[in-house]
Amino acid sequence: MFKAVILMTSFVAAVAAAQQTPAQPEAEKKPASKYAAPVQETPPAGDTEKKPASAQAVAEKKAPAEPTAEEILREANRALVRTQLVKYKAVCRGTGWMTDRSPVVEGSAVVGGMSEEGLDKFRVDATLKTPAEPASNELRVASDGHMYYFADPDSKTFHASTDPKTIGGRGNSLKAIAFPYFSHPFPLRVEMAMDRATLLGTVDVEGEECYEIHLSNVNDTMEAFWCFSKSDLLPRKRVMVFEDLDGEKATISWTFSQMEVDPKFEDNPFKPDVPEGYTKTDAPAE
Repeated sequence: MFKAVILMTSFVAAVAAAQQTPAQPEAEKKPASKYAAPVQETPPAGDTEKKPASAQAVAEKKAPAEPTAEEILREANRALVRTQLVKYKAVCRGTGWMTDRSPVVEGSAVVGGMSEEGLDKFRVDATLKTPAEPASNELRVASDGHMYYFADPDSKTFHASTDPKTIGGRGNSLKAIAFPYFSHPFPLRVEMAMDRATLLGTVDVEGEECYEIHLSNVNDTMEAFWCFSKSDLLPRKRVMVFEDLDGEKATISWTFSQMEVDPKFEDNPFKPDVPEGYTKTDAPAE
C-alpha cells in the first residue's frame, strides 16, 4: 500500500530588541551574566552627540519577520481562489519507479474554473513522452465544462463529445498539467489540514523567488513539497512523494513558469475549432 506524502517548508524570523540599563556606581557593580545585555555607560555631561546606528542594527530593526508555513498556506489558498483564469507553461514528470508510470507532459495550459455542471474548464497544448515513445507531436485536449475535445495530429482526427471518454488515454495524460488547484473553491483544503507544515526557506523556481514548504502527516500517509511565489503566492512547483512496499521512494513533480493571471483571449480558449485538414468525430480517441 503506497504511502502518499506531501513536501514543503518552515522558517520563522523574529527581531529581538536589546534592553539598555543605566550605569551603576563602580562599588555597586556585580559580575554580569554572560546572558545579560551589555551595560551602557552614561555619557559625560555635555556630550550629547548621537552616534549613527550601524547598518546591521538598522537592518535588524526594519527587517520584517518571515511568515510561518501556516500563514503562507492560508494566503496561497486565498490567492488560488481569486485566480479565475490563468495561463502558464508547465512540465510534469516522474522520478524513480514513477518514471515508467508517469509520462513527461510538457507544454502550455489555460485553466478557468468550473462550469455550471461542476466540471473543470481547461485547455492543454503539450507533448507526451514515455520511455516507450520518447518523441511526440504536440497534442491538444480541452473542455468548456460541457464538451470534451481532443485533436490527434497522427490520425488528423478531431474528437468532440459530451462524454469524458472522448479524449482517450493520451488526453487524460495531458490533463496532468491542467492544474485543478487554480480557481478551485477549496484548493488547499487537504494541505492546510496536514499535521506538519515546515517552511524550509527560499528557492528559485524558473527565475521566480519562492517560499518552499514541506508538508507531511504524523502517520506518513502523505508527503509533499510546495513552492509558492513571493510575488503573488501562486504555486510554481509541487512535488509528491510516494513509497513502495520495499520502502523505495519516487516522486511526481509539476513545475510552472510564464504565468499570466486573467489573460485576454479573442476566442473562447476552452472551445477549440476543428484544425484545418482534420476529420471531426464523436467517437472516443485511443
